[in-house]
Amino acid sequence: MKSNIIASSSSGNAILLENGILLDCGVSYNKIKTYLKDIKAIFISHLWLHSDHCKDSTIKKIAFEYPNIKFITNQVNTKHLVDLGVNKKNIFGLKLDTWYNIGICKIRLEYLIHDKPNCALKINQNGYKIIYIVDTGSVDHINALNYNYAFIESNYLSDEELDKKIEQDKLENRFSHYERVKKTHLSQLQAINWLQKNNINNYAFIHEHKEKEKGKENDNKKKEI
Repeated sequence: MKSNIIASSSSGNAILLENGILLDCGVSYNKIKTYLKDIKAIFISHLWLHSDHCKDSTIKKIAFEYPNIKFITNQVNTKHLVDLGVNKKNIFGLKLDTWYNIGICKIRLEYLIHDKPNCALKINQNGYKIIYIVDTGSVDHINALNYNYAFIESNYLSDEELDKKIEQDKLENRFSHYERVKKTHLSQLQAINWLQKNNINNYAFIHEHKEKEKGKENDNKKKEI
């Protein structure tokens, strides 16, 4: 199955799978509009001021211009999508830890550790299994043994790296947002350990934090998954 990483960073997230499922929609309408004809359903991992995963202005326009596109999310997020103009009949507000057949494929949502209600998405399409994990402090509770492919957060290298930045902020007497990052985002080391534990050999690191001066975000990367 092919995928197109339209955007994946703290500035915005959107990954389009070949089966027509868009993983998060945290980008501008102009950035996503050329793909909308191919999108059957949009998965929203979390929202509540996290516009890099759910950009309200984009969702509003999609709901108006493409009223047949479905939305997949947890039950907590349903009301917000309705408030944005999404027809309630087009929203799959799902319970966690339950497999659902939505026609395109089978899907399952699982709890992720974040500061807002957030969930991972498991996809099973004719036995081909994919998992999407973003914005979580841990994956120790997630089991995806022998999955074919994983999109997994790699926000920073390791806790040791963040500890150095936190200490530097303290020395310079300034607030450090890295304290929150350690609790709510996954390091590359955590991701690698989890991938090895679950025997997943094919994967993409996503939501990698980039300092503004270091260049462009992870954009428009097409992959065969």
